[in-house]
Amino acid sequence: MTRTEQDNGEMHIIIPSSMMQCDLSMHEYYNRNKDSVRRNGKLYDRTAHTFNWEQDVYCDVMWYFAWEELPIPIQEYIVNKASATFSLRIVGDSNLYQFLTAKALECRTYALEYETQQGDFTFFGTPEGQNYYNSYQPFHTLYR
Repeated sequence: MTRTEQDNGEMHIIIPSSMMQCDLSMHEYYNRNKDSVRRNGKLYDRTAHTFNWEQDVYCDVMWYFAWEELPIPIQEYIVNKASATFSLRIVGDSNLYQFLTAKALECRTYALEYETQQGDFTFFGTPEGQNYYNSYQPFHTLYR
């Protein structure tokens, strides 16, 4: 996402077309009282009813990737999971479904292994050198 300044001095956040989902991260203090949606290719603040953002915002993002750009282990997992679902709904053979489900679970293991090899994750599941550990906070259990 990029921040651009408009003619009237307002700062708008442009959302690229390759971004499937964008939601404000609730781990940042500035984002806690905000609610955003995607409108006209920009991030819109539904609380203040404006496209103007006074500060930088941190978002949780889901990106779109073309099939050819996906790593091979991820492609194999998607294909095997889809074939298991297809066999259950269309073919109806329970033995085939069990076999394909086991194969899909194996491919999921390879996909997770690939993901952990690509990222430098620590015991807490975050990249090394960064402090993302959030300790237990009792008030989060009541938040639903």
